[in-house]
Amino acid sequence: MLPTNMYTYYMDIDKANETGSPSWELLHDYKSEYGLVDLSPKSMKDLSDRMLTDADLAADFKWNMHTHRGAKPTNVN
Repeated sequence: MLPTNMYTYYMDIDKANETGSPSWELLHDYKSEYGLVDLSPKSMKDLSDRMLTDADLAADFKWNMHTHRGAKPTNVN
């Protein structure tokens, strides 16, 4: 009963206003973006542990939270 993957979609509001129609785009899926085998609690815990020691992974996660708006963060304070 575990999810098989998790996908994040976004809509660019400026683009939707410009074209007159919204378009949902895939930002990423968790398994490929974060190198997960599955979405089990253990895998998610391992991901959170990796974020504590891997600054690039933490920066990617933060940038994904903001749908790649602005420059990619290099500091995840």
